[in-house]
Amino acid sequence: MTTFVGLDLAWTATHETGVCVLEETNGGVVLRKLCCRISTPEGFATMCESFGDDVVVAIDAPLVVEQHRRAEAELGSVYGKYHAGAYSANMPFLTKMNGLAGPLLAGELQAKGFQLDPERLTARA
Repeated sequence: MTTFVGLDLAWTATHETGVCVLEETNGGVVLRKLCCRISTPEGFATMCESFGDDVVVAIDAPLVVEQHRRAEAELGSVYGKYHAGAYSANMPFLTKMNGLAGPLLAGELQAKGFQLDPERLTARA
């Protein structure tokens, strides 16, 4: 059965990250964990890995930071008139804000065999 892990990742190591773990059952899902805690990117990656091979992880944080990201621009073009948008996830900004938890977590997850490409629906190697 699939385990679903949701992380509302804190930008810095001094703030708590929200963790929600759901486990698929016959006909539904069961809540297995709901908490807030402080941990390192390595700690969160190890936690995700601990649930086995059939794990889907959703993270509210910029993981893959490239020079030209369309996501924030597209979000701003749709919701900007409502004064809603997202911070631009670029390395200078994240470094200045001490908010490198997302890219660091991405590296830790990849090292544990997680696939970060949302278009590939394959199990971990």
